[in-house]
Amino acid sequence: MAASLRPVLDVLRCPDCGAALEPAGPDAVTCRAGHRFDLIAGRAPDLVRAVVQRDTPGQRAMRFRPLVSIYESIWRPLFTRLAGGTDPAAETDQLIEWLEPTVGATVLDLACGPGNTTRRLAAGLDGASVVGLDLSVPMLEQAVQATPDSSSIGFARVDAHTLPIGDATVDVVHCAAALYLFGDPAAVIDEVARVVRPGGRFIGMTLVAPLQPLGSIGRTAEQAFARLSGLRYFGARELEEMCSAAGLEGFSARSKGGALLFVAEKPGS
Repeated sequence: MAASLRPVLDVLRCPDCGAALEPAGPDAVTCRAGHRFDLIAGRAPDLVRAVVQRDTPGQRAMRFRPLVSIYESIWRPLFTRLAGGTDPAAETDQLIEWLEPTVGATVLDLACGPGNTTRRLAAGLDGASVVGLDLSVPMLEQAVQATPDSSSIGFARVDAHTLPIGDATVDVVHCAAALYLFGDPAAVIDEVARVVRPGGRFIGMTLVAPLQPLGSIGRTAEQAFARLSGLRYFGARELEEMCSAAGLEGFSARSKGGALLFVAEKPGS
């Protein structure tokens, strides 16, 4: 068994019946009920039976192999800077500073893309077990190929709207540069709140609405762009309200241009 399957098998469950997963040879994992799931690039279980979210141009772009190949090296840094944000590595460093997780924490990197941030989280969090989750097969193929086989980092294909994870089982969920791509971001945040343990945190980066200062004209332009692209802009207050509705408290955010770094916590300990 690949060492990187261990973090995945420790956290994820069969999406069909909720049972624990276990290796089934070099190409698949299975559960005790016999549900079988193939491995992407030999190390990332494909746990998606059907996609819940609406397919959008933004989602399709994340499956476009030429874009995937330059996503972290060219596309995301350029896109982030055009939005007025800092570079992705600096954003991740800031988010890690906000975490203060216990040693050996279990961390989900939701919408992990090609795994650059997944690896950075594992390096920056002492003894953490980090599982990168994404819907795009090309992104996960690249993530696996670029990540040495390790018992501290794993990957799996999931739909963020229906996470195959038990209640209150992870310490941190990280989601950067992806909330605006989801078909129903409020439902995704509900899932995040469900799987995070009391005292655990939801951290990430998203885009804020750049045209809001223009009033109704700006909102109309943003709505038109959202319909065409599938991208969803947020105001900081709207994102805070989504987190609060999901049961996450202590929302804090820092904005730079069109980028919004945020953190919220599940109450309890």
